[in-house]
Amino acid sequence: MSETEVSVLPEPPQELWRAGKLELAHGVTHALEVMRAASAVLGTYVAEIESSGVNDLYGYGSTWSWLADTARISRGDAEKIVNRTLVLNPTRALDGTEIRPSHPPPRRRLRRACSGTPRWIRSSRS
Repeated sequence: MSETEVSVLPEPPQELWRAGKLELAHGVTHALEVMRAASAVLGTYVAEIESSGVNDLYGYGSTWSWLADTARISRGDAEKIVNRTLVLNPTRALDGTEIRPSHPPPRRRLRRACSGTPRWIRSSRS
């Protein structure tokens, strides 16, 4: 799937229990592909909001508190998303120059930023 391609998950069949093992595996891999693409796009937006200044844009003291209120998720989950975003995406300095993330991100820092599953993903599994 290309970076600019938008993919939507198809509706699962009414009788999912009749699906074969290949159909089930394809559905799972396709769903994961869409989730990863959506996560990358979300990271790009959150990094830009962080660079532009969430206080100037929305009047919040931190990007994670704005994200928690906007996405209706816990502040802890929002903080994990913002931390992961800042580890993986470039941001901009006040003068507009790009600040690249560390290459490669330290494993311990990346593991801490990516730990746990956000509540909005957990709730969609049920």
